Amino acid sequence: MHLINVQIGKSMKTSKVLHYFLLLLFAVFVVSCSDDDEPMMMEMENEEEEEINQVILTFTPDGGGDAIAATWFDADGEGSAAPSIDDVNLLEGVSYTLTITLTNTLGSSPEDITAEVMEEDDEHQFFFSFTDGVFSDPTGDGNVDNASDPLNYNDQDDGGLPVGLSTLWTAGGHTDASGMFNVVLKHQPDQKTAASDANTGSTDIDITFPLNILEGEGEEEEEEINQVVLTFTPEEGEAVTATWFDEDGEGAGRPMIDDIILQEGVSYMMSIVLTNTLGADPEDITEEIMEEDDEHMFFFSFTDGIFSDPTGDGNVDNRNDPVNYNDMDDAGLPVGLSTSWTAGGHTDTPGQFNIVLKHQPGQKSATSDVTVGGTDVNITLPLIIEENDQEEEEEINEIILTFTPTAGGSAISASFVDPDGEGVGAPVIEDIILAANTEYDLTVALLNTLGTDPEDITEEIMEEDDEHMFFFSFTDGIFSNPTGDGNVDSRQDPLNYNDQDENGLPVGLSTRWTTGAAASGEFNIVLKHQPGQKTDTSDATVGGTDVDVSFSLSIQ
Repeated sequence: MHLINVQIGKSMKTSKVLHYFLLLLFAVFVVSCSDDDEPMMMEMENEEEEEINQVILTFTPDGGGDAIAATWFDADGEGSAAPSIDDVNLLEGVSYTLTITLTNTLGSSPEDITAEVMEEDDEHQFFFSFTDGVFSDPTGDGNVDNASDPLNYNDQDDGGLPVGLSTLWTAGGHTDASGMFNVVLKHQPDQKTAASDANTGSTDIDITFPLNILEGEGEEEEEEINQVVLTFTPEEGEAVTATWFDEDGEGAGRPMIDDIILQEGVSYMMSIVLTNTLGADPEDITEEIMEEDDEHMFFFSFTDGIFSDPTGDGNVDNRNDPVNYNDMDDAGLPVGLSTSWTAGGHTDTPGQFNIVLKHQPGQKSATSDVTVGGTDVNITLPLIIEENDQEEEEEINEIILTFTPTAGGSAISASFVDPDGEGVGAPVIEDIILAANTEYDLTVALLNTLGTDPEDITEEIMEEDDEHMFFFSFTDGIFSNPTGDGNVDSRQDPLNYNDQDENGLPVGLSTRWTTGAAASGEFNIVLKHQPGQKTDTSDATVGGTDVDVSFSLSIQ
């Protein structure tokens, strides 16, 4: 069977007329050469009646419901009028069985070309192409460009090769832009094989439909989210709550947004509650997300480094960036209604915390990211990391430096004393006077003498040594060891630490120094508080600053 190509039918007709003419000449030649007086009659195929001018695609939902039909119809066949083409409108996440009906309505009686394709299924195959990613199954963009690309055929010929009158499809997530769906029927007599593709044989149809993936049925429209409540619960102490609330939903009013205020170094478990308060009765969308957790995933972005765990800036820009999910769906994929966070060090400038909820029916996978599926929530809240409440009671107003010669001899001390703490009075700072070309061990003592009883902050630093580190800077060349000007400007510059925390990272309550020749300059001490942030690369810019004091230094 040779069906007429809806695009190049005229050229095919011309070739057929020539073909018939040659056959007739051959027949006349045979008759004239035959000894038989009875003429030989040839039975001619009536190819002209097999033109296809109507193609109907019927998508039937596998879970039940109304079928969706889209028709391509060329009323005058090969005439000048353009064909009419319906849009294919599918619902996101729904699986469909597609059946194709081919008809010639140009004659006195409609002719079912579908039946002829079924009869000659060993000579025919449908190929499909579509906008990349518009379906979650099959993935990709179809098998017109590559016959081995995934396609879900339901029907096969006697040789076990696909036909395509029936196929399976699962719509991806809703998108505002239309896609395309292209159907190509190839006629491959004696050519159809496991390797034949859309370039093999002649083309019976090649038509393209607009394709739209719509949001879920009416039920989805009722699930508007106009309130999001974030609750950060610390291991000890009161929970911190921040709310995003849009009183008029999609109206003109601006939403109310609370600040998220966390304490530096504190670990929290964050839970999210989603609500629709716009109707007569508030609707708990959180529960629906939990029921459909295999279709939903939260993504997060935040100011780089504002958390010590997870590090970085979140996984909105890169699915594989770290986020600590506590909840998983049945397939072991993250959801995000519960997550864990450890606040970094205090900063004077607020940061940002962004939450994106994606709806990925039939699309959620180990690699699906924030570009996949429809967006249910995309909100940003200000995030402030405050100094730890406990730290406010640990003010340091006295620092004592003690340089002890390693070869023996009298220790040399210098102190910083601020009698009124954060008051207006200037601190008293003693000069450091060291002997030339001498090796010393330096110890640092920190005190709070502002209360009725002096408080030894040094001891607290030792107990929390995995959260603290001293950095030093000094006049370049004033010491022969370490060389340079210290590690305040660069963590990797040389410094001789005598003490380490349990992770083997330096602390700095004890250090070693060798003076050079007679000189004078400055000696600066910086104590950083880096709860959950201290690493082998954390530097003087990381965390809050507990101490930043400069002494005058003389080498004699």
